Amino acid sequence: THYFLALNDSSLAGQPCPPANALTGLDLGGMTLAPGVYCFTSSAGQIAGTTLTFDAKGDPNAVWIIQVATALTIMDNAKAIVIGGPQSLACRIFWAMGTSATINTGSQFLGNVLSSASTSMLTNATLSPGRAFGITAGVTLLSNTITAAACP
Repeated sequence: THYFLALNDSSLAGQPCPPANALTGLDLGGMTLAPGVYCFTSSAGQIAGTTLTFDAKGDPNAVWIIQVATALTIMDNAKAIVIGGPQSLACRIFWAMGTSATINTGSQFLGNVLSSASTSMLTNATLSPGRAFGITAGVTLLSNTITAAACP
């Protein structure tokens, strides 16, 4: 746990975001993200029933960092997948939120969700593989499945 908290406080939020990867105002649904650092200067979200794709492009050491200045909201039945490598690469997806994250009902999400305040997973949302952290307000779970995978 301390490893991830240290990453959230310094390394994750401090990684430079290339101008081409500034996604403020865009919806994550339907996007395909290559390994790299992505940023939102305010909130971020994914609309209901859409898919966010992480494309490892065959890189066994692929890493994704998504910096969100405020809150992340993943709507009902949205999902995230990894292509171009094993699904276990999701252990190298890091979500760093300035406030909170909400993963809504029935969503299938991936990665390490690190919120400075709280992370909430609503009924039947899954985080697999992944982990959820809320630094000051904790993690709220409602009939969820969270599976941590060993990194390849």
